[in-house]
Amino acid sequence: MFRKIIAMLMMSLMLVGSAALAQADTEADTETIVDYRHGVMTSLKGHLSATASILFDGYEVPEGHLAVHAAAMVGVTNDLPALFPEGSVNEESAALPAVWEQWEKFGEAADANHTAAQAYARAVSGGADAQELAGLFEELLDTCGGCHDDFREEHDH
Repeated sequence: MFRKIIAMLMMSLMLVGSAALAQADTEADTETIVDYRHGVMTSLKGHLSATASILFDGYEVPEGHLAVHAAAMVGVTNDLPALFPEGSVNEESAALPAVWEQWEKFGEAADANHTAAQAYARAVSGGADAQELAGLFEELLDTCGGCHDDFREEHDH
C-alpha cells in the first residue's frame, strides 16, 4: 500500500512538473513569437519610413533603392496572419484580442495591405512617375491602419 502511495505521489509530481515545463515552454515560445513579430513589423516600418523620405522629402538615393524597399515590403507583408498564432500575446505585445476574435476581418485587412504593397512594387518596377508612386504609397500607408486601428493597441517599445 505504501508503494502505491509513493508511486501515485511520484506520478503526481511528474505530472505537475511536466505541466510547469509545458507552461514555461509556452511562455518562451510566446516571447519568441512576439519578439519575431515585433522585429518584422519594425523592419516594415523602416522600409515605409525610408520610402517616405525618398518620395515625400526628396531624399536622393542611388538608383534601385525604391525597388529594394518595395520588394522588402511585399515580402514582409506576405501572410502577416502567420505572425499571429492564437494566444501569442504577452505584456510586450501590442496585439489586441480582436486579432483572434475577428480573425477573418484581420486576415482581410492583412491581405489588403499585401495587395497594396504588391501594387506599389509593380509601379516601382514599371517605372511609374513620382506622382503615381506617391499615390500608391499613400494607399499602402492607408492599409496599415486597417490593422492598426482595430487590432493594435498603442504601445511604446
